[in-house]
Amino acid sequence: MSFSAVQAYALVATRVRAMYGSLQTRSEWERLQSVEDLYGFISLLRDTPYGAYLPALDEHTLTARRVEYEIRKRLADDFYSIYQNAPKAVQPLLNQLFRQFEVDNIKAVLRGLEIGEKYDRIRFMLFPMGRFPTLEYARMAEAGSISSAVEVLNGSRYYSTLSHALDRYHAEHSLFPLEVALDLDLWRNIWRLLNLLKGEDHVQALRLMGMLLDHTNLMWASRYKIFHHLSEEEIINYTLPFGVRVKDRLIRSVASGEDAIPLVAEIYPDLAGLLNEMRDPVRDLPIFEFHLQRRFRDTCQKTFLGDPFHVGILLGYLFLLEMEIQDLTVLLEAKSLGLSSSVYQSYLLFSAADEQIQPGR
Repeated sequence: MSFSAVQAYALVATRVRAMYGSLQTRSEWERLQSVEDLYGFISLLRDTPYGAYLPALDEHTLTARRVEYEIRKRLADDFYSIYQNAPKAVQPLLNQLFRQFEVDNIKAVLRGLEIGEKYDRIRFMLFPMGRFPTLEYARMAEAGSISSAVEVLNGSRYYSTLSHALDRYHAEHSLFPLEVALDLDLWRNIWRLLNLLKGEDHVQALRLMGMLLDHTNLMWASRYKIFHHLSEEEIINYTLPFGVRVKDRLIRSVASGEDAIPLVAEIYPDLAGLLNEMRDPVRDLPIFEFHLQRRFRDTCQKTFLGDPFHVGILLGYLFLLEMEIQDLTVLLEAKSLGLSSSVYQSYLLFSAADEQIQPGR
């Protein structure tokens, strides 16, 4: 690693450790989970780092959806800060990783357009792009047709991918081919940029991104088979041909309808008991996915226990923050609906019973 890269990591790692220290603690999760209604929850949230992102309005004028939109701005800001201060060699990967939110925004706009929603109804469902360049979502939403919305993106990195998938969209009358094309293109670029990294950066990025890629590919194949009833050929075409532990053999096993549980158990031996108890794939697949997410959470936390001079600590924090916001979103929705903790507790990646691994421990 060059001297300039070491200097950059020394500075950005200090910043990221401070950010990590501002994530919700066990006692803060206890307070947030114990409050009874949405307005009390928002009031408590104002006393956390998310308070800076909440509009200076009375709690009774805020909806759960608006608060969810506002608190995601923290992730956009932290992503940009880390990206700007990271060593030059890892910036392309961080930038591409952030593009997952842009892809999600495109899909949200296309879905809204498909069902006739106006942009004012769509806008707070989008991820706020912060200081990153953004697309003309309003023009897309007002384009009048899916083909016209894709034309709005002419000149962007997404136009070629979407335009090539338009024939299948028209043939199938479904956004599914467009959305899959965007997802596959996103991950192909992430994989390409990851493999351009050298040394410890490559090792640590592969450790985290490879784990996430494996989870994503396995869940894609499983959902395509269980929920969408796609053919074996379609599943192969709509998944990634690379991975770290989830290999082609496993994806083809899922696609063909074979019993893939023994193969999955080989990859995740700590989840073998859960896998062997699975009887109803429709009911049990989300449970298995949740356990994969918690394994990933644990891996991200452990990144902070070692050498800070690599991209892993940057990725680990950003993923943890994203998961924290995911949990806060679950709580916001639960509080707005008046649900008891017994209903939503099993959907939380973090809980009041968890002990956060702190930097330096």
